[in-house]
Amino acid sequence: MTLLFLLLLSIKYGRNPREVTQKLILMLRLTKTKQAMGLSLEMRMVLSLAV
Repeated sequence: MTLLFLLLLSIKYGRNPREVTQKLILMLRLTKTKQAMGLSLEMRMVLSLAV
């Protein structure tokens, strides 16, 4: 559900869905825990799309 939401966001902001998916996979590999720097993984993904 979250991944679909993020892909829809990527399309809305003109990002390449494949690029976004690869970025999310990379973030999942780098972030082994649910919490990192005080933010949940999902929030970090959403924020990464906004940059």
